[in-house]
Amino acid sequence: MSMQQQPFLSTPAARGEEPSCRRCGTCCLLGGPTLMVSDTALLVGGTLTLESLVCLRAGEWARDDSRKALRTLEGERIKVAGPGGRVHPWRCRYYREGVGCGIYEHRPAQCEALFCPPSATLEPHTTAR
Repeated sequence: MSMQQQPFLSTPAARGEEPSCRRCGTCCLLGGPTLMVSDTALLVGGTLTLESLVCLRAGEWARDDSRKALRTLEGERIKVAGPGGRVHPWRCRYYREGVGCGIYEHRPAQCEALFCPPSATLEPHTTAR
């Protein structure tokens, strides 16, 4: 099968691999995670504080990473707030340049669900034909 005919296996499960985070910071620089109900324990346990969070209200504009577009929110979302500033104002406040996630062992569910595909799986799709 030629490279043009090979299906792109975009998820680790589809390739028979376990999802894994390489701790490269790409996801972190795009913005802090949206919290899920299962993240309540991170608040109760003190990993996350109320001061580190922001509420995005229904009707406000937010970036939809899956569609790579802005859209208005249909409901409220609680997110880890960005640190502000001019460079990456919405990056996750727990990301440490050159180190990675400062709360990696106790990170939110959305962070645990993300993974980095090995670059080798992307190379056939980024090279000129």
